[in-house]
Formats: sequence, structure tokens, C-alpha cells
Amino acid sequence: MWILHLHILILNVDSCLLDALVTCVTAAFLDLRLPKVRVDLDADITVNINEALISEELEHIPLADMPVLTTFIILDAHIQDKAKILCDPVAELFDLLPSKASIVVGNNARVYRTVISGYCGDEGIIRQLFQLAASRQKLVSEALLKARDANLKMNSA
Repeated sequence: MWILHLHILILNVDSCLLDALVTCVTAAFLDLRLPKVRVDLDADITVNINEALISEELEHIPLADMPVLTTFIILDAHIQDKAKILCDPVAELFDLLPSKASIVVGNNARVYRTVISGYCGDEGIIRQLFQLAASRQKLVSEALLKARDANLKMNSA
């Protein structure tokens, strides 16, 4: 069993801090490499962790999903066909505008959490928020994978 401690230092952020933190944590786990561990898996005997063989070779841990948190501010949601959606708005707007939504989406548009405050519009606008969050998750996760692959390629050369 491994215990992982994650230290994050935010140098500058002008949008939603939680969005940045979730992306940082996802990137850290995506880049994480741990020593290979081998144990004798005899079906009749409980595994003794003290007898585990820990290799010098490192391997990436497989991630079951890559969650991305996306925050929106909705302007003029109460006016039919006039609503405007701001994705990843600047932090100053959070105190000024009451209609906000934060959506955590994983692979294949799996929704993990939704927080809506204020009036964010009708069902069509809410559906659009979920579609935008899913699109952003796909872009962010692809960018994280490309960055990891480029880093691996650079370090192996």
C-alpha cells in the first residue's frame, strides 16, 4: 500500500481555483510512477505485505478516469433566448454574478458532481452546460495525455 502526499503551489490564478486544483491533481496522478510490486498470490494464503518484492523499475498507475471540473457563469438566464454562458470566468465575476454552475465530468461524459447556484436557465441551457463541460473534459484530458507523452519521450531520449 502506498500513501501519497500531494503538495500544490498556486503561483497565479485568475479564474476558478477549484478548476485549477482538480486539473493539477489529475495531471499529478497521470504522471505518477511507482515501483513495481510483486507478491505471491497463492489463493489459500493471505498476502503478507512484508514479503512483497519491490522493484527498482517504475510504472505508471492506470487511471480509471480523468475528471475535469468546469465552472460557468450564466448571464441573462431569465431572458428567453438571450442567456450567455461564460466558461472558466475570471474570479472577480463570482462575487458579482449570482448564476453559477460547476460540473465535474469524466471520460465518456460521465457526470460526477453538479453544483448550481442561482437561476441558470431552463432545461435547454442546463443541457448545454453539460455538453460544454463534457467537451472541455475531452480537450483537457487529451492535452494532459499529450503533455505526459511528450514528457516521457523527452526523458527517455
